[in-house]
Amino acid sequence: MLSIVSISHRRRKLSKGERQKTRRARGHGGHGRFSKIPVSEMARRAKTKRKIQIKLVCAECRKAAVKSLGRMAKAEIVR
Repeated sequence: MLSIVSISHRRRKLSKGERQKTRRARGHGGHGRFSKIPVSEMARRAKTKRKIQIKLVCAECRKAAVKSLGRMAKAEIVR
């Protein structure tokens, strides 16, 4: 007489996380938490120049206006 062994509770070779990791690791590009730490948006697009703004003041009425000169590394105003 043969005994019947249940095979329904046999475990898989890899866990769910390992299967997900191998599936995502195929191909190219970043794979989220399974690759190196993702680089933030700010670190990728760090600006090296500042927006220069000058304050123009009227000599008669002392009214002031702010004028933007755009981005530049260094600005010199010579009288």
